[in-house]
Amino acid sequence: MNRLQRLLGLALPLTAAGLCAALTVAEVGAQPAPDPVATGADAGSDGAGDRAADGGASLDAPSDEGASDGSSASASDAAAPVAEGVVEQCLGGFAAAQSRRRLSQLLAARAALVRCGQADCPAVVRAQCVAWLGELDAALPTIVVVAEDGAGNDAVEVRLAVDGVKVRERLDGTPVPLDPGVHRLRFELDGHVPIERRIVVAQGEKDRKVRAAFVRVGADAGASKGGAPAPADELEPGPTDLELLAWTGFGVAAAGAALGTATGIAALVGGAALRARCTDDVCAPDEQAALDRGTAVAHVSTVSFALAGAGLVVGIVSLALGGGAGDAGAPVALTVGGGTLGLRARF
Repeated sequence: MNRLQRLLGLALPLTAAGLCAALTVAEVGAQPAPDPVATGADAGSDGAGDRAADGGASLDAPSDEGASDGSSASASDAAAPVAEGVVEQCLGGFAAAQSRRRLSQLLAARAALVRCGQADCPAVVRAQCVAWLGELDAALPTIVVVAEDGAGNDAVEVRLAVDGVKVRERLDGTPVPLDPGVHRLRFELDGHVPIERRIVVAQGEKDRKVRAAFVRVGADAGASKGGAPAPADELEPGPTDLELLAWTGFGVAAAGAALGTATGIAALVGGAALRARCTDDVCAPDEQAALDRGTAVAHVSTVSFALAGAGLVVGIVSLALGGGAGDAGAPVALTVGGGTLGLRARF
């Protein structure tokens, strides 16, 4: 199929070339032959010249004027052939338009069709180029650029470049033709930050609105309509690993202290009850189970207080290594000085 398309692509320009050559030959062959009257006048002029040498000057003057007029008319008729190079230009545009159109390069194809559709091109080629030009204009996509400056007003003095090629020095509301496909647009306005956009236009898409909202140089991008939000520099940074470890240590310390306190109170209450039931710290055998429970609760209280102490140490050391003493930026900081050791928290 690709080979057939290439053969057809070559056949059409060759056929057009043949037709144009035939038309050119026909036009040259149809030019009028030299006027025999003028030729006779030229001969008479020669004879009159001979007679002038013999002294017949008064009779030769009219003959010379008639011969000159006849020669001028014959020369003007002979200067009618098609201008040199016009046929080659027409055929070149005819062939280039087809190849560019197959490659979806519609802007280049349009320029070639305009060239081969001129009035001085052969009629057969001109008619085909004009017909193709109408079809191509219908398929050529266009965009309309609308821009606003930093104050929200319509921007006119905007320079537009498409794929690195400047196509507009200012905006006037007229459509901008593009080839179908992906394009990179760059908008520039004096005193404002340039804008770049990447768009995809489809074949036959007409008057697609492309908007550009400029931001003044040095202005906050988030304060302008359509601008990107400014970086949130005022947001507080997240906690570090050492800060998380400190919070974990303090949490373990708080939980251990609470559990140790509760179990310690339970052990004390149970011990007091046993002492009331026992004589001289000697209890009856049936009180052995209660004694074992009280001992276990006392051990839990001791372990809980030990964990609470370890968690407190871990938290303090983590703050000392991470935030430093009195670091104003840390949510929890260790303060040392004046014979005191303290913690400062910020919520």
